[in-house]
Amino acid sequence: MTGPTAPSDARLRRAQALALGNDVGLEISRALIDAKLAGQERVLREQLNDSTAAQVIERIRARLAAANTFEVIRRIEAHAAVAYFGAWRNIPVLWPKVDSRRIPDHWRTVGCRHSPLSGGPRLAVTPVHGVLNYCFALHSWRPPA
Repeated sequence: MTGPTAPSDARLRRAQALALGNDVGLEISRALIDAKLAGQERVLREQLNDSTAAQVIERIRARLAAANTFEVIRRIEAHAAVAYFGAWRNIPVLWPKVDSRRIPDHWRTVGCRHSPLSGGPRLAVTPVHGVLNYCFALHSWRPPA
């Protein structure tokens, strides 16, 4: 359960509600997703040395400028996620040698972001994606007021 962490500003709440129906909301969404995709592109280039996947993200990111609805922005973000997490799929996960025999094969790499249990990222079946889901949940959690 979450609640406000500070007093509510009615003017701000009204502006946020109205932003869904005007260009301000689209610009904010474009800016946030652009920053997210720029970060993904940077990780792919600098950490994973995967220039091919980075170029895919770069091309997808270029489509943001013409995105004229929230749905188009969501689709662009989803296409980028497929490319981004696809680049992670075959990265090996290192385990202590003493545990090596007990580690299932599908835990030996980062694996697929989509779970066969949910058809999406929820209910992860690999440790890396389970930890990601946990971190995303912690990141979005807010203490009760």
